[in-house]
Amino acid sequence: MFTMNRIFHRIVGLVFVFLLLPTLGFAYCGDTILQVDEGEQCDDGNFVNRDGCSSYCKFEDMTPPSVVESSITENAEAISTVLDYFRVTFSEPVDPKSIDAYSVRLVSGPKEVAMGRELSEDGLRVLLQLQEELDPDETYAVRVVGVRDLVGNVMNVEFVRPFTTEPAVDRNPPNLVAYPDSGLYHFPQNLELKAYVGAYTKSDDFLDEGAIIYYTINGNIPTKANAEIYKQPLRISEESTVRFFGIDAAGNVSDVQTKDYTFDCNPAEHYKEREAYPSCKIITCDRGYKLQSGTCIVDNRTTGDALDYELDAATAPLFSSATPLTISTKPAILITAEHEGIIKRPIIFKDTKRNTELLFERDTGIRHLLTGEPYAGYIIPPSNLYLKDFPINFGYSIKAIFEFKGPNGELLSFSPLIAFVSPTPMGLIRMTR
Repeated sequence: MFTMNRIFHRIVGLVFVFLLLPTLGFAYCGDTILQVDEGEQCDDGNFVNRDGCSSYCKFEDMTPPSVVESSITENAEAISTVLDYFRVTFSEPVDPKSIDAYSVRLVSGPKEVAMGRELSEDGLRVLLQLQEELDPDETYAVRVVGVRDLVGNVMNVEFVRPFTTEPAVDRNPPNLVAYPDSGLYHFPQNLELKAYVGAYTKSDDFLDEGAIIYYTINGNIPTKANAEIYKQPLRISEESTVRFFGIDAAGNVSDVQTKDYTFDCNPAEHYKEREAYPSCKIITCDRGYKLQSGTCIVDNRTTGDALDYELDAATAPLFSSATPLTISTKPAILITAEHEGIIKRPIIFKDTKRNTELLFERDTGIRHLLTGEPYAGYIIPPSNLYLKDFPINFGYSIKAIFEFKGPNGELLSFSPLIAFVSPTPMGLIRMTR
């Protein structure tokens, strides 16, 4: 009993002394967090401090982030000019807001390369996504500075990773040109296929001598298996569809091109019948024209009677020309529906009996005066009216009175105005209508 009491009192005394230690200036021993100062040597983790107490250290982060890895090695050479991306890895997670065009760049001298920047979810890696092709045989550098970690420490020492791109590599397919181009032709053609380096400049100085051209002439899509290799101009004399592509020495393949060629007889005037292409021989001519040396020319033979104009008229030219056509041996000019009311060539229409002329300029339009519709029909010389139908005094000053209408009395309008030359006592007089 005595022993138990003594033990109890001793325990109470120890507790009392323990409670008084702090007030007496003694250290309190227990689990604590120590801030590192000059008087402590602290390793990261739990340890027993100099007072014999079990403690652990907590560091304040003062270290800025740094680049520890890059997908481009130091002074790398022959880097592809069409690389999609670069990657840099940091020593610790970084603040996404600090990843911008200033802090992470790709440069070539003063030139900035356009690219996107994407930070990984753990904040350790930045993916630099290239938005343009790099220049060949050029020096570039990845530059990183000013990036912050999550507590705000700023990377002040710039990371620079230089590299050079590969020499220029030909990735452009040959530029193929066909001459002549697609179209309608009146004679057989010698079709040439040429391969050029770059844009077509019409100069054979830029021919791609190493290119091979494959073609088909039957409209099939050409392949190396079913196509012919072009070696010399192709003779084309009938409707054809030519397809072709080229492969240069670097293996670049061009797109397939298609050229269509059609053939028909060359334009000819005043014929009525002719054989089909390729003969195109004229068989007969329009009224007022005769066949001579394969073409239709004005037939100078005439009935001499204006009443026969429907049997012996000259058809107006259908094709444009600046050279005037003189018609003096025919009683009329025929304007067909195909003319659409336009005389496309200058015409001097003479009436040798009455010594009058009608002068039509190039592209003279002829329409019905009342309806405005294009005129199709005959143009005959002005008629000489009988003087007895007019007052007697007309006979003293005028030798003839002329009236100009269509053969069926149609009133016509002309644009531009035509010129009418007629005889007077003092000579010829020119008027416009």
